[in-house]
Amino acid sequence: HFERFCMQIIFILAGGFLIGCIITYFISGYVVDIIFGEEFKDAAILLKFFSPLPVIIMLAIIFGNLIMIPAGLHKEFSRIIISASLLNIFVFFIMTNFFSIIGATFASILVEAGVVFIMLVSLIQNNLNPFRYWRVSINMLIKRV
Repeated sequence: HFERFCMQIIFILAGGFLIGCIITYFISGYVVDIIFGEEFKDAAILLKFFSPLPVIIMLAIIFGNLIMIPAGLHKEFSRIIISASLLNIFVFFIMTNFFSIIGATFASILVEAGVVFIMLVSLIQNNLNPFRYWRVSINMLIKRV
């Protein structure tokens, strides 16, 4: 039942975050213009690049804090976070050196997506696949609505 509950959380949060990210992507130019003015219009490009990050981070939090830690996978969780932190420093410097601020943006997205992927692989290896019951969870959510 816990896995079904996790799937429902993932669907609800991912749906909300995804809608927010899509809206952020499309209105980034307006937001930057209104808040910071015309001289910061290049910042809208960065905001567009960063727009998928909330969904990726949300998945990392669910996989790590809501599934791995309660399931007793403290060591795996710590290894993933420490490795990702070290990798982020390395990738950040390389990407920033070659691609400036856009490289830093991509480094953040790549490392965080890697964290989510490695956490998912670790969960699957430990027989805790949060997507195992996705069909059941979708049907349960539809019935509630």
